[in-house]
Amino acid sequence: MATPGGLTQDAWLEKLCHEAAIRRYGSITPEVQQRLAEEFRLIKKYNLAGFLLLYHEVIKLGRDVMIQQGLSDPSLTLEENPPGRGRGSSVSLLIGYLIGLSHIDPLQYKTVAGAFPAGRYNDQRPGYRTSISRAVSAKI
Repeated sequence: MATPGGLTQDAWLEKLCHEAAIRRYGSITPEVQQRLAEEFRLIKKYNLAGFLLLYHEVIKLGRDVMIQQGLSDPSLTLEENPPGRGRGSSVSLLIGYLIGLSHIDPLQYKTVAGAFPAGRYNDQRPGYRTSISRAVSAKI
């Protein structure tokens, strides 16, 4: 997946997440920094940045459709009004929350990055899913 400014997929995902974390939490707190560092370590280990960026692009398309259909206020950020609801492992990742894949704040609900337990994750992609309304998904 192509990224802007010559950034690697990992660097682009980190930039998106840091910007969203500042919008969400007001700053990068030690708790946010620690959680992001651990999740980025796992994402790099399993080479998932492009996979998550692809989901982010679909979520952005869904948001654009919602705005076009008058279902979303364009002044709201993606994090404030995602076009879908996270399901599966996506709800446990802070990164998923920050890129709009999930609507559940894993820090608030004290979830753990459940897609990465030792020995479970082989060469398969984790179960990240989001549910987008039929009206929106038909337009995507």
